[in-house]
Amino acid sequence: MYSSFFTLVISIFLGLVFLGRVHQARAAFDDDLNCLVCEVIVNEVEKAVAAVDPKKIIDLGGRLQADGSPKTNKKQLRRSEIHLSEVLETLCEDKMADYAQGHWKETGVKDLLPIIVNGQMNPRMSEFEFMKDSNLNKGIKDYCETIVEEKEEELLKYLSEDHENASHQFCHHVVSDICPQHDHESRVEL
Repeated sequence: MYSSFFTLVISIFLGLVFLGRVHQARAAFDDDLNCLVCEVIVNEVEKAVAAVDPKKIIDLGGRLQADGSPKTNKKQLRRSEIHLSEVLETLCEDKMADYAQGHWKETGVKDLLPIIVNGQMNPRMSEFEFMKDSNLNKGIKDYCETIVEEKEEELLKYLSEDHENASHQFCHHVVSDICPQHDHESRVEL
């Protein structure tokens, strides 16, 4: 009898602790960070696309024509679903550690700053107040993984074509639930 009561008390306690952590995690969700990470994702994919020679073409296969000859379907590698999927697969792990959270000292606008620019320390670091993060910016990677997982189809479809101001258009308009009523007009572009 005593053992059953003790088990019940422990179960209730663990359940309350778990619910508290779930509530705490939800309360800690940062809309600003989510929006910033979305924009970084699109910008990083665009950099990866730009790094591929536009002359590289892949054959996507095709159907037989009426006369029995194969009809080939060719596309630039850089904006192919295959290439974009490969980039998205490793993006969060490979690129998000290259960014730091904080805000611009002059304006107070929250942002993600790339630590390395063109192979050197970012020259604008002195203008940026870094957020102290005991998780070494693991949150940026976590937000990235969530966005890529939940919006992969939309990302692949959107990024298969070239767009002006792609990160803003995607994160604020195509998938408006990521940056609802969020204004980054005052963000400093690097």
